[in-house]
Amino acid sequence: MKKKKLQKWLCLLLWMGIIFLFSHQPHSAEATQSIVEKFLPNLKDDTIINILNFLIRKTAHFTEYFILAFLTYSLLKEYKNKRVNMTIKTLIFCFLYACSDELHQTFVEGRSGVLKDCWIDLIGSVFFIIIQTIHVKIQSHQKLPHKKSDL
Repeated sequence: MKKKKLQKWLCLLLWMGIIFLFSHQPHSAEATQSIVEKFLPNLKDDTIINILNFLIRKTAHFTEYFILAFLTYSLLKEYKNKRVNMTIKTLIFCFLYACSDELHQTFVEGRSGVLKDCWIDLIGSVFFIIIQTIHVKIQSHQKLPHKKSDL
């Protein structure tokens, strides 16, 4: 196996392990809330604290799976897949991993598996695909030869 391909496999597996470890933390909602309260000690409104806690946790889901999609897509490029196939495979893989992650959380004390989080994870993955598609379009446009009249 090529060194570059092996590195990409290791990065993907490492990131999957990190997601697994984050999900294995018991009572993580309470831990996030205590961090919010430490950074904003003068904030006494429970509603605002709960909203911030919610936003931080859902942003973490989105970000974890944005990165997972990036690493998956990057690895699939090594196998010379067509861009459409890489996109579909990336999204399917990320969604299935999100579902397995939520299932895993049902076995962790103080955690629960929530289907809504799978959709947030998928949105993070889709967002990566959108950014990737825009990037490819910009690159392909820049590589097009310009007519003399355009200069």
